[in-house]
Amino acid sequence: KSYPISKYNHSWEYTTNFIQAYYLPQNDLIKWVEQHPEYTLKAHQSFARIGRASENLKRKERQSLELEIKSKYQIAKQRERKQIREEQMNKVTKPNLKDIKQTL
Repeated sequence: KSYPISKYNHSWEYTTNFIQAYYLPQNDLIKWVEQHPEYTLKAHQSFARIGRASENLKRKERQSLELEIKSKYQIAKQRERKQIREEQMNKVTKPNLKDIKQTL
């Protein structure tokens, strides 16, 4: 399914990081996946199929790389969700300006 470019509201940095990830070797790609859960799992796994990390890999090696990427991605996503939840809880527990004025 194809979408018009205007559907995506990503920054130039988002696009540049994605393009640079294509050229990363395997070890660096795994680290990059952990640091960038904002990209989809499908996008991360595409590097294991066509990026520099996939050079000279046999089928089984490529499959194990994809599994490792999936594992690291899921862990990073959980960490991201936890961080978002904590930020939301901090917003909820912080008093707002109206509450502060009432106490004064």
